[in-house]
Amino acid sequence: MDGIQKGFEIVVNNYRKLLEEEGVTPMEAEGKQFDPYTHEALLVEECRDDIPENTITEVLDEGYYLKDKVLRPAKVKISKHTKGTPLAVKVVNKDKDKTTFLGKN
Repeated sequence: MDGIQKGFEIVVNNYRKLLEEEGVTPMEAEGKQFDPYTHEALLVEECRDDIPENTITEVLDEGYYLKDKVLRPAKVKISKHTKGTPLAVKVVNKDKDKTTFLGKN
């Protein structure tokens, strides 16, 4: 089993080297400011005040460049400040619609 694992590691490393030689490089996104041209925001989370708004807090799927062009945008989670605005969640019941507020006012 060890030989099979080492074989796969060699193939993956050779594939990465080949991609790098062709100009494919991974994006460095975590901790950077969100850019809609290079990132795709899948999730937004309320964050602490010391983290700037629209900062990438987590990379969900790695993005790549082909030389200087975006090959695939990074799928990310970004920060958002609510500053006293409640989070609204619409709860749908069989009988009626009701809006429930969660968080701080």
